[in-house]
Amino acid sequence: MFVSIQDALKEVENVEQKLKQLNQLKQGLAEYFCEDESKFKLEDLLGIFQTFCNHLDKAKEVWYIHVNKCIYILMQKITTYTFQTMAGKKVPHVWKLHQLSRH
Repeated sequence: MFVSIQDALKEVENVEQKLKQLNQLKQGLAEYFCEDESKFKLEDLLGIFQTFCNHLDKAKEVWYIHVNKCIYILMQKITTYTFQTMAGKKVPHVWKLHQLSRH
């Protein structure tokens, strides 16, 4: 495929324009985060956000595990209560939620 010099120059101008916009955004971010513009690196900022997102994902996993464990324990208690009630045994009618986390 043949590319003319004029087309290539337009592409170079387009890339230069986008680099200028990226530089302006970088300066704005440095100013927003009160950082020295000459030392501010987008890679570092993106790395911090990536670490934050990874930690957030891990916290969600831990939370889901805890919730599922509580649901499992509650279902066991409901099942036990149901069978004991059907057998005519006297069982407590109220469970405290804080007791779920003890198992």
